[in-house]
Amino acid sequence: MTTTPVRETGEQPTTAGREAVRDTSEWLVRRVVTVATGAYALVVGTLALLRYESFASDFDHGIFSQYVWLLGRLHEPFNTINLRTLLGDHIEPGIAVLAPLGTLGVGAPGLLVVQTLALAATAPLLYLLAREHGARGWVAAAPALLWCASPVVLRPAFHDFHPEALVPLLLVGGCLALARDRLVVFAATAVLACAMKEDVGLAYAALGVVLAWSGRRRLGAIVAVAAAAWSAIAVYVVLPAFGNASEQEFGPRFAGDRGSTFLDVVRYTVLHPLAAVDRAFTPNDVGVLAMLVLTAGGLCLLAPKWLLVAVPPAAMNLLSSYDLQHTIQYHYWIVAAGAVAVAGAIGAGRVPDDRSAFLRYAAASGVFLTLLSLKWAGSIIEQIRFEWPHRADRQAVLDAIPDDASVSAPMHALSHLSERTTLYVLPEPMIPVRVGTEWDEADRERASRELEYVVFDPAMKFWGSPTVEQVEQEIERRGFREIMRRGETALYRKEPGS
Repeated sequence: MTTTPVRETGEQPTTAGREAVRDTSEWLVRRVVTVATGAYALVVGTLALLRYESFASDFDHGIFSQYVWLLGRLHEPFNTINLRTLLGDHIEPGIAVLAPLGTLGVGAPGLLVVQTLALAATAPLLYLLAREHGARGWVAAAPALLWCASPVVLRPAFHDFHPEALVPLLLVGGCLALARDRLVVFAATAVLACAMKEDVGLAYAALGVVLAWSGRRRLGAIVAVAAAAWSAIAVYVVLPAFGNASEQEFGPRFAGDRGSTFLDVVRYTVLHPLAAVDRAFTPNDVGVLAMLVLTAGGLCLLAPKWLLVAVPPAAMNLLSSYDLQHTIQYHYWIVAAGAVAVAGAIGAGRVPDDRSAFLRYAAASGVFLTLLSLKWAGSIIEQIRFEWPHRADRQAVLDAIPDDASVSAPMHALSHLSERTTLYVLPEPMIPVRVGTEWDEADRERASRELEYVVFDPAMKFWGSPTVEQVEQEIERRGFREIMRRGETALYRKEPGS
């Protein structure tokens, strides 16, 4: 009788095989996250720079470009575009870390590149944060990939530069440092993030509460108290000490018909809670909140405690009467998006063993978000195509202005002229349109006398309500004469003795 040899099987080869498959799978996931991050940075960065080059950048890009140039050249950080000093506008001293861009003379395009890279780099950090909390494979990659796909992230990348867009990178990086017990790194990221805008401290105060709730009581208490104190001091001490922007612009804009300050809104909310909720949760606002949840693939719902970090920045938008804070088209929701993404990365480690249902939902969310982002990117491309034929004419006019000359120009030209100490948004300083500044009539009259050049183009936006005819009449009345015209763009210079 012939005995057929029996092949011995053991658990070790099976385990080794499974480990090899798992390693290959994780390598693929990491590669996909890396490629998605790189593609986001390349495509979004290119479109953002093309938008700038086509003279489609708006008011805020000019403001921050001038701030960075002033800081980089060690000039007093008084911004003549908004007629405020750095600490009298918003409390954003963190942009000083970008001063080298101004020193090198690449402030305007450099800010867009930094912003794009910061938003892109948030994705791989989300992947690493999810892995630190136990997630593996495509579940760990989901928060990173959805971040790259989301229009909540894409839209601020295209709409000028804002320091808040750097906060998600710092927030996610700080939470990753916490997960690895690197407290010094976390402290550095927290301080820098809070320095990007006065109300970011409220999100970190909520983070401190979450840390205390999670068992890190001493650290949580320190973070909560320090961050809340920073925001309070910034808003109620520093900002009023350096100007009246909060009193004349920010407070009334936020409160609307409920008063003129943030405290008036709080009082109204306490006295009329149902009305406040009705005003805060309009269908559009509910849609924005749903978009945030989709950006995290719903994983944030598995870590509800961490969603507290998103409550302060979201509440600041929901309670505001300023209409731009109720849309994702601008930068106002990017801090809340970063906080929700952190909750999503932590929630990824809590997905049940049967991951197929979640992965299908995440894939559907990714497709939906990508379609919305592609639609918005298409709008940006159309804007660039519309403005690009005028680019050469506009640039030729701006090139004719001396580097150190005092200039007043439309909003779309500001970032291209920002490397100078004296730059105004048309029709300032000839017609007063800016509020929240300590400049009075005498200051504007002095600046008007010293103004040397005016760039005029009816296709580029002015500030305020004056009509094109009114602006043209004021330019002529002030003694300016046209010295150059290319297309619709004209350059005026003040006649000697005017």
